[in-house]
Amino acid sequence: MDKVPEEFTIDELARLVGLPSSTLRLYRTRGLLPPPQRRGRSAFYGPGHVARVGLIGRLQDRGFSLLSIADLVQQWEEGRSLDELLGLEQGIPGAAQPSAELRLTPAELAARFASSDLTPEVLSQVVTMGLVEFDDEGMVVIRNPVFLEVGTALVELGFPITEVLDEAATLQAEMTLVAERFAAMFDRYIWRPFTEAGQPGEDLARVAHVLKQLGPLADSVVHATLLEALARTAARFLAEEAERETPANLPEALHSMPAGK
Repeated sequence: MDKVPEEFTIDELARLVGLPSSTLRLYRTRGLLPPPQRRGRSAFYGPGHVARVGLIGRLQDRGFSLLSIADLVQQWEEGRSLDELLGLEQGIPGAAQPSAELRLTPAELAARFASSDLTPEVLSQVVTMGLVEFDDEGMVVIRNPVFLEVGTALVELGFPITEVLDEAATLQAEMTLVAERFAAMFDRYIWRPFTEAGQPGEDLARVAHVLKQLGPLADSVVHATLLEALARTAARFLAEEAERETPANLPEALHSMPAGK
């Protein structure tokens, strides 16, 4: 495999990050990108510039103007950490420490579900759900191995793989609604007032702090609510089964039994 170069001309950098060279020059003019290394009349950019362009794009996706990003970058370069100023990337639930992806051959994946038949329809469903994808070499790429571990365990317990996938799809939809409700609260009470005030740099730390706290709090309340719901459902199920297994006339029969029997 060819080694990826560690320095680029501005045109090479533009191709690498998928932006026009004119956009990168605009970033430089506005102080969003650090100066390139110069050798003679040539200017070279490095991996740090690639990372900075990626950060600019993510901040723009979250509604930051170039002026606000420039203010953030200036304060960052003056010695304040990015976590202190913003922490948005680390604060997004699930983004700070993503699970290491797992790569398996199709045969290795099938071996995980030895008791089930991984039909083309099943594989198509897991790809559509975004649980797995296939790379150019035909390897199965599992972005979050937790889903594979749970799915394997459920199948081993005796649940059909098609039923497990149907439940997973339902859960995906329901958890998306939960996430959207939390996001709507953040937008309504934190983000919108922040943007309406012009995204002042002195408020960035507070916005970052709220976002960092929101993820763990949402996770905790969803987990606790699920456990309570499971307990109630299990108790109701056992009570209903006990009632079905008890003859309707058993209480009367017990009362009519002679004493001592």
